[in-house]
Amino acid sequence: MPSSSHSREAATGFPLNAEQRAAVEHGEGPLLVVAGAGTGKTRVITERIHALLEANPDLAGDNILGLTFTNKAAGEMKHRVVQAVGKKRAEGVWLSTFHSFCLEKILREARPEIQPLEDLDHRILLRRNIAELGLVIFRRLAEPAEFLKDFQQFFSRCQDELVTPEDYQQYVDRLRSAYGSRKKSMEPDACAIAEEAVARQEELARVYRVSERLLRERNLATFGAQLLQAVELLRADEALLGRMREQYRYILVDEFQDTNVAQLELLWLLAGDRRNIFAVGDDDQAIYRFRGASFGSFTIFLEKFCGVGGALPGGTAKKHLVSLSQNYRSSQRILRVAGETILHNEKSPLLPPKKLTTPNAEGEKIRVVEFATPEEEAHWVADEIERLHEAGAAWRSFAVLYRKHTHREHLMNALRRRGIPFVIRKSSILASTIVRDLLAWLRLIAMPADNIACARMLAAPYWGLEPRDLVRLAERAQKNHGSLWDEVETAQREGTLKREGVRLGELVELMSALRQSAK
Repeated sequence: MPSSSHSREAATGFPLNAEQRAAVEHGEGPLLVVAGAGTGKTRVITERIHALLEANPDLAGDNILGLTFTNKAAGEMKHRVVQAVGKKRAEGVWLSTFHSFCLEKILREARPEIQPLEDLDHRILLRRNIAELGLVIFRRLAEPAEFLKDFQQFFSRCQDELVTPEDYQQYVDRLRSAYGSRKKSMEPDACAIAEEAVARQEELARVYRVSERLLRERNLATFGAQLLQAVELLRADEALLGRMREQYRYILVDEFQDTNVAQLELLWLLAGDRRNIFAVGDDDQAIYRFRGASFGSFTIFLEKFCGVGGALPGGTAKKHLVSLSQNYRSSQRILRVAGETILHNEKSPLLPPKKLTTPNAEGEKIRVVEFATPEEEAHWVADEIERLHEAGAAWRSFAVLYRKHTHREHLMNALRRRGIPFVIRKSSILASTIVRDLLAWLRLIAMPADNIACARMLAAPYWGLEPRDLVRLAERAQKNHGSLWDEVETAQREGTLKREGVRLGELVELMSALRQSAK
C-alpha cells in the first residue's frame, strides 16, 4: 500500500511509532496485531482505515467492515474515522458490534421482519409457554424463574459454539444409545443415576428445540442466535455469501481476544480467498472466557487464516504478526506491576513474549488493599474519600472504578450513609429495571395483546401473583387462543385468583383508567 503517513500524522498531531506504522501500512492479506494495554489499539484500526481510503481513491467506504464488542467502541471508531477522512469519505464504512452486523446486514437480508430479543423478554416468553417445554425433571428441581435463566445461559453458550438444537439432540441421542448398550451390566442404583442423567439431557435438548421454534415463529432472535443464524445463512446461501465477500474487501476486528467460535467462523466465511482480515487484540485481556473466548483465537488466526505453524514465531509468522509494545497511558510503576501480574498467564506458543515500555514518569507508589467482604471494601473506599475530602480535596476530584454494574450497590450504600454526593457515569438509563418496567406498561397500555409486556408487568411483586399463577394464566391464554391480559380480566371477573395479597382488581381498574387517558 502506498504510504502517506506524514500527512495522516500531521492531521492527528501524534506520530505513529515504528510498530504502529508497520501495522497501518500492511499490504494485502491477514495481519494479527498483538497490542498490549494502552498501546494505541483503536488508533491503529482507525489509521488503517484512513490509510486504505487514502491509498485507493476507487475504494468505497462500504468496502470496509469494522467489528468490535460494544456500541460505545464502535461509535468511538466511527467518530475517529470521520475526523480522519471526512464525513463524505467515511460514509458507508460499517463499524458496529458483531451482533448488530449479523442482524442488520445478514439476517434482515433474508428475514426483514426479524427483531432482537432481550434476555429478560426471552425468559418471559419461555415462562408464558412453559407447558410446551414439557418439563418434568427441571420443574421438580426449582421455581421457573431459577431454571429458565439457566436454560437461557446454556442456549447462549451453545450458540456461541455453533451448536444448534439439532446438533445437541444428536449428542443426546448418542448418550442414550451408549447408556442402552451398558445398561444391563450396571447395578440398579448406578442404573437409576445414569437414567436420570440421560433424561435430564433429553429434557434440555427438547427445551432448546422448543425455545428456538417459539422464537422463529415470532421472528425473534436472541443475542447468541444472531451470530449462529448469520453463520447458518451464509453457509446455506452462496449468492448472499458471494455478495458479502465482494462488498467487504477489508475486515478489521477490535478486541480480537474476545472472539468465540461463532465469530471466528463468521470472519472465515466473510474473508474468502482475499483473507484481508486485520485483527487487533491483547491475549492478556480476554474477558469473555466464560463464553468460549481466550488466546486460542490468536492461535486459530495464525494457523487457519495465515497458515502459520510451529512452536515460535518464525519468518512466515513475522509478515502476519505485529506487536505493539509502547504504552502511552500508564506510569512506569503501574506498567511494572501489571506486567508482573500477567506474567504467569497461560500463553500461546505462537505469540512472542510481551514486554511493554513507556516514556512516562515513574509515578506514585501503588497500594494494594485486601478485604474479606464487599461491605468492608466499600467501607474502606468511602473512608478514604471522606479522609481526603476533609484534607481539602473537592468531591469532584474522586473517581471510583468498578468491574461490573452489579458491584456498585455496596459502595453506593456506604457513600449514602456518609452523605457523600456521587454520580454514576456511563450507565444507560434504558438498562434500568424501572425504565424497562415503565416501557412494558406503555406497550401494554397501547397494545393489550402484547403478552411479553403483560408478563413483565404481572411479575412485579406488588400485584401479589406467584410464579404458578403466571404459568396458569399463560396456559389458559394459549388454550383459549387469546392474550394474557384477557385472562387477567377473566380471572378478576370470575374471582379465580381471589386471595389475600392479590390485587387484580386494582390492576384492572388502573389499566382501564390509563387506557382511557391515553385516548
